[in-house]
Amino acid sequence: MFRSGTTLIARMLNVHPEVVCASDPMRPLVNSFRYDMADDSYRAAHRRFDPLDDYFIEHARLLETILSADLSCRIGCPAEELVSTVQARAEMFSGLYARELSAAGSFKDYAGAVTTFLSVIEACYGAGRDPRVTAFKEVWSTEFYPALRRSFPGAKCMVIMRDPRSVVASKIATGEPYPHLFMGRQWRKLACLADYVAAAFPDDVLLFRYEDFVREPEEYVRRICGWMGVDFTQDLLDGNRYRDGWNQPWVQNTSYSGAGAKRINAGTMDKWKSVLTREDIASIELFTHDWMMRFGYEPVYTPEELLALDPGLYRRFELDELAGWIRPYARDADPVALAGEVRVEKLRLSANVDAWPARDRMSVHKAWW
Repeated sequence: MFRSGTTLIARMLNVHPEVVCASDPMRPLVNSFRYDMADDSYRAAHRRFDPLDDYFIEHARLLETILSADLSCRIGCPAEELVSTVQARAEMFSGLYARELSAAGSFKDYAGAVTTFLSVIEACYGAGRDPRVTAFKEVWSTEFYPALRRSFPGAKCMVIMRDPRSVVASKIATGEPYPHLFMGRQWRKLACLADYVAAAFPDDVLLFRYEDFVREPEEYVRRICGWMGVDFTQDLLDGNRYRDGWNQPWVQNTSYSGAGAKRINAGTMDKWKSVLTREDIASIELFTHDWMMRFGYEPVYTPEELLALDPGLYRRFELDELAGWIRPYARDADPVALAGEVRVEKLRLSANVDAWPARDRMSVHKAWW
């Protein structure tokens, strides 16, 4: 999930002399892969680079297809179109990489594209080093890992969880919020997928909570290094060494005061308590209550209180308050449609009041329905 410390960890890893790590260098590739895995009816209603779905109720079969695939699928658009779209997205996060990507070699399938993009990452950020690990950080896209691992045996995946209320509060503090319905369902999807991949690939997936990482950074950095097979170095804890995608000193991506701090800071963990209203909290927990419990986050509201929530108290943002790109996808913009979505969520919650999410690995979608 975004705003969960993933960029911090990516910048940290890139300090290691045996690791090269780029931040958000190939996200449109994941969107394109989803599109090429979909059936004709889905493709007729969506564009190739649309945001990834939450797969809640709708498109469950597509999720199952993605989770069982590898990257041998041919890319359904010209390689030049994929490269230019990846470049545009990567520019703000991995500028050196984006600049060099136009000279990338040709490829026809997704495995070839990933190989090409990784080689550019290593060339841009590994100069003067002999890295043992080439890594990249992406958000929203945990469903991509099983296919990646099948095509690149031994590929590892680090998954960071964060309290959904902190994620939402952090985004609200930027002044460009996302709808709670979107945020709640996406967080739930990613929580379920984190649980899924950690169980399906226990030797190759490292799953931990952001809150635990910032409380005990050295312990977790040592654990990460051991999992990657490289030696721990204290340099990883020195924020003055972190570099951005242009190889310039990195300023931490935080929406709270103290931006630019050069240390791993646990001080904002409970900031959501002063940022969110009670309506915000109830609206978020309606979607995430059971999965919060799964990952050790204590809800404010009981299931019974959430089941009694008046849809009129659900926190809606007006369209002009939202970040511009998400406005076409704001499914809670219509109060009548929103009331229907709230009823569906109450039905889901009521079915899970007395049970943890399902552990049926044959259909991961059932676990968040």
